[in-house]
Amino acid sequence: MPPRVWQNLLTNGRFGFLATDCGSGNMWFLNARENPISPWLCQPYDCSGPERLLLWDGSGLRSAFAAPADSVCRVTYRPGAAVWETKYPGGASLRTTAFVPTDADARVLLIECDALPPGSELHWQLDLQLAASRADARCCRTAQGGGFLAAENVRCIADAAARPFLAMATGQITQYTFDRASALALDYNGNEAAGEPVFAAKLTPQQKLVLVCGCDAPETLLALTDPAAAEAALGRTLAYWNGILSRFALRSPEPALDRLMNGWVGYQALACRLMGRCSVYQSGGAYGFRDQLQDAVNLILLEPSLAREQILRCCTRQYEEGDVQHWWHEGDGVPRGVRTRCSDDLLWLPWALCEYVEKTGDAALCDAETPYLRSLPLEENETDRYEAAETSPLRESVLRHCRRALERVMERGVGPHGLLRIGSGDWNDGFSTVGGESTWLSWFFLWTADRFTALPGQRDEDTAALRAFSDRLAEAANGAWDGAWYLRGWYADGTPLGGHENTECRIDSVAQSFAVLSGRADPERARKAISAAAEQLYDRENGLIQLFTPPFAGKEHPGYIESYGPGFRENGGQYTHGALWLVLALLKTEQTETAWELLRAILPSEKEISVYRAEPFVLAADVYAAAGHEGEAGWSWYTGAAGWMLRIVTEELLGLRLHDGTLEVQPRMPSQWSGFSVTVSGTKVEVSGGNVRVSGAAAPGKPVKTQPTVNVCNI
Repeated sequence: MPPRVWQNLLTNGRFGFLATDCGSGNMWFLNARENPISPWLCQPYDCSGPERLLLWDGSGLRSAFAAPADSVCRVTYRPGAAVWETKYPGGASLRTTAFVPTDADARVLLIECDALPPGSELHWQLDLQLAASRADARCCRTAQGGGFLAAENVRCIADAAARPFLAMATGQITQYTFDRASALALDYNGNEAAGEPVFAAKLTPQQKLVLVCGCDAPETLLALTDPAAAEAALGRTLAYWNGILSRFALRSPEPALDRLMNGWVGYQALACRLMGRCSVYQSGGAYGFRDQLQDAVNLILLEPSLAREQILRCCTRQYEEGDVQHWWHEGDGVPRGVRTRCSDDLLWLPWALCEYVEKTGDAALCDAETPYLRSLPLEENETDRYEAAETSPLRESVLRHCRRALERVMERGVGPHGLLRIGSGDWNDGFSTVGGESTWLSWFFLWTADRFTALPGQRDEDTAALRAFSDRLAEAANGAWDGAWYLRGWYADGTPLGGHENTECRIDSVAQSFAVLSGRADPERARKAISAAAEQLYDRENGLIQLFTPPFAGKEHPGYIESYGPGFRENGGQYTHGALWLVLALLKTEQTETAWELLRAILPSEKEISVYRAEPFVLAADVYAAAGHEGEAGWSWYTGAAGWMLRIVTEELLGLRLHDGTLEVQPRMPSQWSGFSVTVSGTKVEVSGGNVRVSGAAAPGKPVKTQPTVNVCNI
């Protein structure tokens, strides 16, 4: 099989660059889907990209980036930077460092040349798009002046229209072309594009040469072309990421866990999911209502302001009726997004508020006011609608926004078995035509609603109504017991889903996991259910944890999930989100040894790379269980599993929980561990045997509890 490219995502939240082994996936400004600067590389097996950096040394052209089966280019990724070190015959070498400064909307290439023969040349070529559609690349207008290249496109999004894309280098760019055919022929004739537009330039190598391109002010970009300034900017960028990621540092008996937790998993969740929203596998650009809320909440230990900001952002994407936009794009000043009948999206808002207030103690967020969206509700025959909604004049508190979400779920009602209706999907979007009831959704509602009633500032009659509804729902959810685990729900015709009589999807993990998380399931049954899920869904031989088994193969028709094929993605493969929720439930039921066995199976660096075929330093969204592909990763990087991994390891395995802004320590170590040490924002926790020692950032004058299993200190 062909090699699969590895990647690193570099971004400051506005400008982004997808670095791959072969050089460049793509660049974007503000929105990866709506305003890509260069075409998105959507093929993980393609070892060429929209950008080329070539060295002519008198004997031929050679790439500065890696090529298939390359043994002369060493590629190094770290949070905030990518480095390609290429050695050529005769001892010549190039070291190319890419980064996106924190304080400039640009991508910088710092090129260090050593022992190049006289007369050597560097050739840089970047395919241009600057609009959502590849066909609209023809609308690019290019120009050269003042020693730099400029491009703009009338089809770009509004927020980017006033910011042309510029490129400049140490010295000046005087030999260039904007025509791709000319560029490939190395003919720098200054021509406008006759077909596909590019930036292409011939540069004279220097000991240190800087190539800068971006959408910032010309003077800002020009300053970065000075090698000393570029090196200083690189230092600030690396320090920025290290400053955030070093807030958590783990040293455990499991090096594979430490490698993932000490930087990469937090970087994956923050840089890729929250800031970039792009990868080789998906150039979404959009915010998913449920998606980034989970990411931000799961990063509270590193940076709580992210959750606060995302909760407020999501409130503005809620309709007056209480439902929400499933996903939306920002960047053109219009609230464009898709309104759906997906049943769980809106519940993640009150869930996130509960998580934020419980962890930080910042109950003032409940009173912050934001507007709603307004549009015509979906017609009876509409399953979804992509629209430009209008902002409603109605403004209410975040608490009221969350109550509207819960009330909307209650208004949608329950089915014949007393469970909440699944709508057009309930986290598993592929269950799009089940049309019946969802046990998982009911457990999730209970987990959220019970905590929501404890938030301050609510009327007694409101909380009483919510509790009464929850009590009825809890009774119905417990009635979904199938003898050894809980049903996933029921189809619209009353056929069970996820039960022992089903020939497809006999047992589904998330219904069992959330029975535990809800706190409303019968404890004995919940423990039995989660044990059954671990036993039946964990494939030890191939090191993967299936979402459910068996996969759908044409006998039952729950929705578009069938289109994935049996054993791929949500259709019976490992969907890492669900696998981690199973680990979470096992830890909460004190099944630590089983939980740790499953957690180790998820760790990417534990995989046989020739089988797994994805980056060993970040999580993959899915792992295939399909025949002939067992253990092969699906798409990597762009997955909310990263945030859940960070949270589950810190809160449940290591036992570091925030409560009202205070860190509480109650570890659940596997029996083979003798101890561990971890630092969280300056507070160091050392666990050895039955002893826990806390030092560092405890508040002066505030006592630190010293029981053997629980310690409390401010962070």
